[in-house]
Amino acid sequence: MDTEAMRRLQAVARRSTWQKSFQAFSVAAGGRPELERGDKILLPQSALQELGAMEVEYPLKFRLQSPGMDIVAHCGVREFVAEEGRVYLPFWLLSAIGAGEDCPIVVTNVSLPKATYVKLRPRRMAFVELTDPKGVLEVALREFTCVTQGVAIRIPYIGRTFDIDILEVKPDTPMGGASIVETDASASTPGGDPVAQASGGEGGADSSRASGAASGKPTSFSILPLTISEANARLAPGGGRCVRLGGGGER
Repeated sequence: MDTEAMRRLQAVARRSTWQKSFQAFSVAAGGRPELERGDKILLPQSALQELGAMEVEYPLKFRLQSPGMDIVAHCGVREFVAEEGRVYLPFWLLSAIGAGEDCPIVVTNVSLPKATYVKLRPRRMAFVELTDPKGVLEVALREFTCVTQGVAIRIPYIGRTFDIDILEVKPDTPMGGASIVETDASASTPGGDPVAQASGGEGGADSSRASGAASGKPTSFSILPLTISEANARLAPGGGRCVRLGGGGER
């Protein structure tokens, strides 16, 4: 490692928070369309070196924000293989923060509490009408590191995609994010009829887990039913616009 790189790492180590701006692209544009499942991103190797020089919480979690936009989302990281200056995101996550291909976004390393309760609502009634919505949700949650209140997640299933609104997350956090790594997860309708249960234990249908080994209390996922009128009123999330850093306009 050259002297300049060493000085840069030493400067990073003195910071309390890791935050950088990148040009964002979809994982499909980076040749990794399989990463559309879940919330994992690809960062450059330099990010790993800088984070490794700091005291950070593992598994790594990040907050994503597009300049000029109020909404934020949280995610995990799959690999550090992106080109320098670039970050690759699932397209649904890129759209969720109001960005598009080749837009600047800010990525911040964060520490998040483990979720104890998440209230969900599918945007399409077809999701709860699946033969096994329990199994679909159970498998899908294994690919997610975080959830963010107010930000929908996207679940692909046999050629279809289902957007699931995250209506409420507990415990409360300033940015609405929480970790679902290494938690048991159980999901049900408000009336208590099980829609999905990703944890075993007493009353559990099986012993599989949403994401890793169980730790502490299980995370409860409450799925609200969607009425026909609500389904018809909902629009697909936007995206494709970005605000250039340094005062540039939208495109």
